[in-house]
Amino acid sequence: MLRTAPVTPWSGPSETDSWIVLALTKGVELRLEPLRKDDLTGETAELYDALVGKSRGRSESFALNERGEVRGPLAVLLHHPASGRPLQQLAAVLRFSGLLPDAAREAVILVIAAHWRDEHEWSSHEPLARNAGVSEDELAALRSGADVAFADPVTQAAFDAAHAIMARGDLGDDEYARIQAVLGDEQLVEITVLVGYYWLLAMQLRVFRVPAKPAG
Repeated sequence: MLRTAPVTPWSGPSETDSWIVLALTKGVELRLEPLRKDDLTGETAELYDALVGKSRGRSESFALNERGEVRGPLAVLLHHPASGRPLQQLAAVLRFSGLLPDAAREAVILVIAAHWRDEHEWSSHEPLARNAGVSEDELAALRSGADVAFADPVTQAAFDAAHAIMARGDLGDDEYARIQAVLGDEQLVEITVLVGYYWLLAMQLRVFRVPAKPAG
């Protein structure tokens, strides 16, 4: 009979993991073949245009590096347009049509970024959180992975839910009742979708060694 070693539960990056995991060293490159915007064709080009086009009101600078190569999560998603398109549609729903207030949504995303030591998502969402009213002290606590005391009860409940899910993959009965009393069913479901989506992005960035955005 084949014997297997016991499986040790994995709870994400260890305390020794560096915040440079996704910024990486200069000697390490993206594991996927880099995609240059000018070389995109067919379904891949259509997806790029849908995600980065002027209709979204965004500059292309966030999506391309100095060599004209696609960077960030798009560097992965464009390698599989069939899944990339619905994933980014989901992202648009969460950001622009979600029920959570901006501060609560960004706090949840930063919980995930801090758990994974995901510099790319942190650098993308820290300014959004700050603009939504998350204070510098709260941001520092979020980055450290510590408990955070928010003045706003909705942001606090959203943080508590995301923090527990990332730590244990579950909410206890009393914990669930307390959080649900503040958020209601719809917002609590939305938090689980947010956690799942940004967990997926962080995992892809890590597995494929996607460099973080340059500072500034």
